[in-house]
Amino acid sequence: DGYTDGGIFGTDTDDAVYGLVSESVIQPLRRAISNNWDPKSPEPLLRFFDNWSTSVLSTDSVEELQVRCVLPVLERAVNDWNPLTDPVPIHQWLHPWLPSLGTAASSLWAPIRHKLTNALSAWHPSDTSALGLLAPWRSVFDQRDWDALLTRSILPKLQYALQTVVIDGVDRANQSLEPMGWVLAWEGCIPAGRMTHLLESGFFPKFHAALHAYLSTPGVDLEEVTRWYLEWKQAFSEDLLAHERVRRQINMALDAMNRATTGDGNLGPSLAEQAHAAHTAAKAAKEAERRRVAEAEAERRGRKNDDFDADMSLREAVEAFAEANDLAFMPKPGRTHEGLQVYSFGKVSVVVDSAGEMLRASVGDRWAPVSLDQLLEAHKAKLRAKSKAF
Repeated sequence: DGYTDGGIFGTDTDDAVYGLVSESVIQPLRRAISNNWDPKSPEPLLRFFDNWSTSVLSTDSVEELQVRCVLPVLERAVNDWNPLTDPVPIHQWLHPWLPSLGTAASSLWAPIRHKLTNALSAWHPSDTSALGLLAPWRSVFDQRDWDALLTRSILPKLQYALQTVVIDGVDRANQSLEPMGWVLAWEGCIPAGRMTHLLESGFFPKFHAALHAYLSTPGVDLEEVTRWYLEWKQAFSEDLLAHERVRRQINMALDAMNRATTGDGNLGPSLAEQAHAAHTAAKAAKEAERRRVAEAEAERRGRKNDDFDADMSLREAVEAFAEANDLAFMPKPGRTHEGLQVYSFGKVSVVVDSAGEMLRASVGDRWAPVSLDQLLEAHKAKLRAKSKAF
């Protein structure tokens, strides 16, 4: 394999010691790792490397041995790993090697994601074991790969779970609330923008409709309505409640209760209107997730997005980037530039140029090509400028 022992011991001045260590320790160690070592028991071997790196071998030498000897064994173990039947979670025996292997370990990520995706194909959100399996990988996979995994295997099923939630303040025995807990359990793994999108499309329209029906009930006890509202509010974490888009929904509910308390008589949109809004939002969310799943599938198979309209694919990429950074990305009605729809990306106006396969943002008095990172920086610059003005 082209591997030689020369130079890995940190010194070549003492040939006798060099030969002794190589013959009596290093070569037997290589054979033992390759043929007998159980990769699901990492600690003894890690301790061995720690001890020898300080007494005989240099740190670089130990890292090289780990890459040449340990990594191939880990690759075979990943190939044999079955996330559905293996009683030992893979992160328990793989993550201890990450500080030593560094970027060399990235060769393992694609097969792991592939196996996770296959294992999640029949997953139901009521099965909490999937959360324990995926959560340790959020800080390991890069953002793009993590987002693709969520988009393909998790988000569509959480969206479906929200469709099964039944909210009824009048007849609480008729409620079906458990699926809401399944969804909120994933908060730590899902970017805030994606989670709030799920709630906006799948939960809040139902909640507002139920609140409207409750407040419209003859002889309703407004104190009981308030207690019911507070019970729902307590279901959300402080982080979610602090999110602007969630606060907007909470404030809508408060406004409706305040109008009922003051006897305004105008409770806002009717139950039928709320139901229509819920249906429309759910339909739009389903279509958005369908496209995300399709693009994630294309990426997983190593294909370019040639199967999709270039404008839509690029637009979806910008949308996902905006959500990952907790920013709004939406069209500006009636605004175009050179025949292209103008969108708002946070505080910046941008167009998706499908012909040129680029983004162009309004910078000063001109439209200039930008990358996603430059677009984000332009948004932050406008925020800073606005804060200084006040």
